[in-house]
Amino acid sequence: KRDQGGAVVVSRYNPDLLRAAAGAGRGVFVPPTEPDRAASVRRTLAQLRTEQRSLSRGTNLANRFQWLLAPALLLLLLDTFLATRRRRRRGFTAVSTTAPAVAIALLMGCSGGAPRDRSATELYNRGTRMLAIRDSMRAALPLLDSAAKSKDVEVSYRAGFNAGFVHLRQGLDARGDSAETPLDSALAVYQRVLGPRPDDLDAKWNYELALRRKESGGGGGGGGGGGGGSPQPQPSPAESREEAPRPRAIPGMNEQRAEQILNAMEQEEQDVQGRKQRRSVPQLPPSGRDW
Repeated sequence: KRDQGGAVVVSRYNPDLLRAAAGAGRGVFVPPTEPDRAASVRRTLAQLRTEQRSLSRGTNLANRFQWLLAPALLLLLLDTFLATRRRRRRGFTAVSTTAPAVAIALLMGCSGGAPRDRSATELYNRGTRMLAIRDSMRAALPLLDSAAKSKDVEVSYRAGFNAGFVHLRQGLDARGDSAETPLDSALAVYQRVLGPRPDDLDAKWNYELALRRKESGGGGGGGGGGGGGSPQPQPSPAESREEAPRPRAIPGMNEQRAEQILNAMEQEEQDVQGRKQRRSVPQLPPSGRDW
């Protein structure tokens, strides 16, 4: 090999210089006197690759952990803030569907309207909450009657509906002639409710149920129809400073189910009357020997 001037280039082996160059470049010097130079080179390369891979993975994992921690903290703070606001703005609980009733009240109340009767709304809420307990229905009736006299159309309608439900429930649970008075009260209340809202299917159905039961001869316990035969009260509205309580549609029973309930109640009444008649028939004394 010659240089640019044409002189012969002489290379001399200097292990110290090569070792220093390898150390400066963070490498490993493999001397030519090594018995198995290929194995030494492969072993050195394997060690270098393993160390580089471990260092890269450790750095990446630390960065990812820090980035995921920030969204988690933000979500935790957001959930705490929303939970606090939810507790502050929570209204009165409903009989069975609190969240849907509150949502509908908020959505429909945003359109504005006339000022609401807060005292009547409070009476309605208290009375409706008492309907969830069977033994408290009679005590809830005065509260609902007072709320039904309010000039607030919405509160008056819903309080009247639930008052009619109480009378109807008492009529279905009563026996014999004692069911006539609560059934008449239920019919009168639902007639008043249907006056301004003749298209209310739930009120129509409860009115029809009371009328059919009255024509069939009063109450009979109502046990033969099962839980599906009971009329449903209106849910309790949520009270706020701007939003007004709004009615929420409740699905009624279909005609086939109602017919089954009424037939079962009539059959039960017939069985009761039949047992009474059999007990009233005098039995002849035994004659002849009894041994």
